[in-house]
Amino acid sequence: MNPSSPKKLVFLWKIRLLFAEMVKRKQGDVGSLPEKKAGPVRFLNYISFPALDAPLVAGLWWLLFTTAFGGEIHWATWSALVSGVWAIYLCDRIFDSADFLDHAPPRKRFAAERRRMFVGLLPFPVLTAVVSAVFLPIEIWKQAPVVGFITILYFIAYRWRTGAKYIPLKELLIGLCFSAGVGIPFAYPPDPVRLSALVLFGVLCVVNCLLISRAESDFDRKFDASAWFAEAGRYFPFRPILALTGVGVVVLQNLSLPVSIGISLLLTSVCLWLISLLDPEKSALDIQPLCDAAVWLPAVVGLLAESLPWIF
Repeated sequence: MNPSSPKKLVFLWKIRLLFAEMVKRKQGDVGSLPEKKAGPVRFLNYISFPALDAPLVAGLWWLLFTTAFGGEIHWATWSALVSGVWAIYLCDRIFDSADFLDHAPPRKRFAAERRRMFVGLLPFPVLTAVVSAVFLPIEIWKQAPVVGFITILYFIAYRWRTGAKYIPLKELLIGLCFSAGVGIPFAYPPDPVRLSALVLFGVLCVVNCLLISRAESDFDRKFDASAWFAEAGRYFPFRPILALTGVGVVVLQNLSLPVSIGISLLLTSVCLWLISLLDPEKSALDIQPLCDAAVWLPAVVGLLAESLPWIF
């Protein structure tokens, strides 16, 4: 026997394993970490994978609304909101990762492969939310049950896979959760401009969720029946809704809506409009971090407009 044949066999075996790995990556079975193929979305994946984008949306828009409308910026309110949202989304990822999903979106595969890490992270936001709740102002305690009730409805709609036939119930509840959480410090006593701005923000959150659902419809049909696009043939008028949202912002701008909030709402509408033009199938892997960034990045712009008004 040729003494070099074992080395050749080992070399060929390594080539075979490398080829198999490449095939798996092409099919999307591995590669949960942010990869180079994600392009400009690669950085956003580092925020999306540990479920930090939802807390960013809630925390930044809370700061923006509270600052612009002159509400009380209490550290405990902000901390309870951000840590509570993060805890909810960590729980969501942990539930989803109970079974490894070969064809799940990247963020869900990441959670499935690192379930222990997510379980280990969960006590931190939970304890932070509990400690912050002790120091919440009494006015916030009076309004907090509204957010809690809406959140419970969302979990019922999602965990029990109960969807509505004629309306995107799950996505509407998510929009209500975010707009109610963001509006806690200044929603009472009610003011038409403030409440209208919160409604527009909630609409944009709903559009954000629906764009993600449309791109991930193949996955939702198998694992998330409560998602609007889990049923084939469903439609949502993204562009007309976003156009009406922009018109609503312009109208409110003439009714004493703070410029910073108007800029952020309009910028979010434009970003989501551009994302709606993408091919859902080709952008399925990148759509979630893009959609969430389209909501939290405009809030950063709005906060800059509040802090540095001379720039705008």
